[in-house]
Amino acid sequence: MPVQSNNIPACLGIEFKKNMDEVFKIPPKKNKSPKPLSKRDILKMEIAQEMGIWDKVEREGWQSLTNAECGRVGGIMKKRIQDQKKTESFKFPGQK
Repeated sequence: MPVQSNNIPACLGIEFKKNMDEVFKIPPKKNKSPKPLSKRDILKMEIAQEMGIWDKVEREGWQSLTNAECGRVGGIMKKRIQDQKKTESFKFPGQK
């Protein structure tokens, strides 16, 4: 059986390829209205700036980060949030 250059058997022809393109077509992305930034989002952005990866995030998005970079950002976020909770819960003697 002859095979076309795009790995579709010649006997199936162009119509088959057109139909398959329709079936597997990726829908266009919808424009979403921006959500207000949460405190965690702001913290994440600050950490990315400190690490020097903010330019990459702005250009390519958060999904472009490696696992190591994501883990580093998440670890630093966790530590800062825990430290903040400790300082907020700490009361000097005599305070109510």
